[in-house]
Amino acid sequence: MAYGANGKGERPGYAVFDVAVSTDAGIRWLDPADLTEILTTVGLPSAPVLDAGPYNADALMALANGRETISGKDAHLREGLVVRTATDRYSPITGGRAIGKFVSPAYLTRKGGTEYE
Repeated sequence: MAYGANGKGERPGYAVFDVAVSTDAGIRWLDPADLTEILTTVGLPSAPVLDAGPYNADALMALANGRETISGKDAHLREGLVVRTATDRYSPITGGRAIGKFVSPAYLTRKGGTEYE
């Protein structure tokens, strides 16, 4: 799915949603607020933020099932959405960062799909 990019430009289309930086203390993942500031400063495109509030699984699944917002044209269905904490933290459930993805059932079952989630 092209998200408004046709692949014929000098560079492929993309949107950043997560960045890790190397520090003297090791790898650190940027919190959403820091990420937004840095991407704005360096001029990189960021993935749209669809919600920023308390965790609500039903509301997030409803958002995951919406139309895409990257192109601004509602061109096709949304793949899903990435869910992150406001400040990076460890999760004993994932054994790593507390980050996840809600994948749209419509995306997984679309005709001609080639991705394997």
